[in-house]
Order: sequence, then structure tokens, then C-alpha cells
Amino acid sequence: MKLTIIIPVYNEISTFGELLAIVRALPIDKEIIVVDNVSTDGTRELVAALAGEAGVLPVLQEVNRGKGSSVRVGLALARGEWVVVQDADLEYRPSDIVELLAVAEREGCDAVLGSRLLGRKPAVPWHHALGRDLLNLLFRLLYGARLTDVATCYKLLRTSLAQQLCLESVGFDLDYELPCKLRRAGVRLVEAPVWYEPRTIAAGKKLRWTDGLVALRALLRHRFRREPGGLPVGQRVRVTDGPFTGAEGTVADASGPGVAVGFVWAGREVVVRCPAENVATPLRSGPPDARLRAV
Repeated sequence: MKLTIIIPVYNEISTFGELLAIVRALPIDKEIIVVDNVSTDGTRELVAALAGEAGVLPVLQEVNRGKGSSVRVGLALARGEWVVVQDADLEYRPSDIVELLAVAEREGCDAVLGSRLLGRKPAVPWHHALGRDLLNLLFRLLYGARLTDVATCYKLLRTSLAQQLCLESVGFDLDYELPCKLRRAGVRLVEAPVWYEPRTIAAGKKLRWTDGLVALRALLRHRFRREPGGLPVGQRVRVTDGPFTGAEGTVADASGPGVAVGFVWAGREVVVRCPAENVATPLRSGPPDARLRAV
């Protein structure tokens, strides 16, 4: 399979059906993983109805921990050679994903980011643009990569690389943690222009000014944070934080960064890297206490 497309959804009843139809029609060998983050507007029922459809894995989270939580679940479950996230709000044009993949294969790189600022710049309030530009500048200074759009949703990654990252964010700050961790690992980040039409808060935009402060914290935190391992391979552990809270499994790799734990989640065998402080010796043996299920 060439590509896994992760669609995190939360209360997107007005756009989800149209977006899913567009993604289904993309001319590429793919699987689609839809992760509902406890929607209350009818979106959850639409996701549940996808059960059994070929090429689609619907997942219903039972606790709303944030968009980053849904993305991390999708990354763990991905089985394509490449993986990308597609928001359900139609701010991005899914056909651009095909071009990002072409760039990755042409450039021979492992990560391509779709920049909303190369070419036609979207119209946003001046204070949003200022905050965005300052965060981009800080990233360039801290991580030595001349990116124009760190927070873009479109981050096309080789799946084997994405699943080696030790991730911890559960909110919108995951958009910053991903490029931070990639650069810390020495990965070359390539950009390509994508279409973007931002919606307003009245139309359902979920980002707020406080998310800028969270992004700033992420840029600083992940630049200097260390992620030691420390548990022996084969040790039974329980995940104590993040979207996989309650899962019990076995340490598959402790060479770092973090601790790689293998277990079954949403019907698939996964290996997830967690910060060492987010795993503990289980209090009991037996199947995972799953907070997530496939329908």
C-alpha cells in the first residue's frame, strides 16, 4: 500500500461527508483511517457507519484528549509506505497530497511539508499572521531549517520514520512537535506549495490565541528535551499517558528515544514509542484496558 491518510474528526458534520468522498476518489493506492474524537453533532455516527468498508478503518475514541491524540492513533495504525494527515474541514485541497507524494519520490526525501505560504498567501487577520511568522522564525533559529509553514496540517512522512518518533503532544501542538522531532533526528524537511482557504471561528475554526502560547512552549521544550529509554526488552509495561492510556504490552526496543511498547490496538498490532515516564510496570496481567476501539 502506498499511502495512509489519517482523518481526525471532531464535530465536522457539515463537511465530513464531502471531504471523505474527495479523499476516496484520489487516484492512489491508499487506506483511510478516520479517528473520531468524541463528536456530539452526528459526525460520530457517520464514522461508525464506515465499519466494514474496504480500505477504511473507522476508530472511535472514548475520551477526547485533543486532535494530536487522534493523529497519534492514526500514525500508530498506519500501514501505508507513506502517511499524511487530512483535516476534515475542507480548508485544504486533498488533491495536493498526490503532488506532495510526487515531490517526495522525486527529491528522494522522507518528509515533505505542504506550505500554505509558498505562492498565494491566505487572507488571515494581521495578528494571526504576526504570530504565525514569529513562530516560523523561532523554528528556523532553533532547528536550522528554513521552513515557511511549520504548523501546516500536510506533513507527508515515510511511515517507518513517523513510527520511530517518540511523541507526547495530544493537542494542536503536535503540529509543532512533529517537525521539531524530525529535525532533532537530522531529517531533511522539504516544502511544496498547497492550496489553503481558512475558515472563520464562526464557521467552526477551533484554533484560539492560546494555542500560539502552546506552540511556543512546544518549540522550546522539544529543542532541549531528552528522551532516555531505560527499560529492558521484553518487560511488561502499561502506558500511563496519551491516547493509549491503559494499554498493556511488552517493551520491543529500549534503545531510545523513549521506550517502544508493542500491543494490540483497534484490531491491529502496533509498536508505539512513549517517553519513559509515560510507562509503568502493570499492576495486573491480561488484555489491554482499551480506551479506543475500532467499530
